[in-house]
Amino acid sequence: MGPVVEVLTPPRGAFPCKVMAFRCPVSDFELSQVSLVNSDEVASFVTQKRREEHLSGRWLLAHALLSWGLSDVDLLEIRRDENRAPSLAWLHGVWKNEPLPSISIGHGNGWAYVALAPSGFSIGIDAEPVERMIAENAFDMMAKGEDLDYLR
Repeated sequence: MGPVVEVLTPPRGAFPCKVMAFRCPVSDFELSQVSLVNSDEVASFVTQKRREEHLSGRWLLAHALLSWGLSDVDLLEIRRDENRAPSLAWLHGVWKNEPLPSISIGHGNGWAYVALAPSGFSIGIDAEPVERMIAENAFDMMAKGEDLDYLR
């Protein structure tokens, strides 16, 4: 059993597809409690805080994928692109061609966050305190096209 998971509801009409988002408090997980983890990566973390954030995000991702309807979470791995953005893939040797959702994992202020979107869409999630104002000239570093227009 893990921490309480909250389902976050995106603004109506904000996305052209099904989007799911979740959060849970960052917790102190044992490596054996969490799926989708590269133990070498976890071993490289210098601080306990970073380890807890990472494992909480991965634990929440597994929970989110089950909510999405994927029951084979243990047959998946996370790969990173040249910008370190995560994506899901079937483990080498698993003969499945079911499309996998796009993912985003984040953390901030003691919370882990996960967002999912259908395959072929990109998604990103970031956590900022409500009272923090982000300068509008920073929006173009966070979004493009209609998403940028929405932020403005």
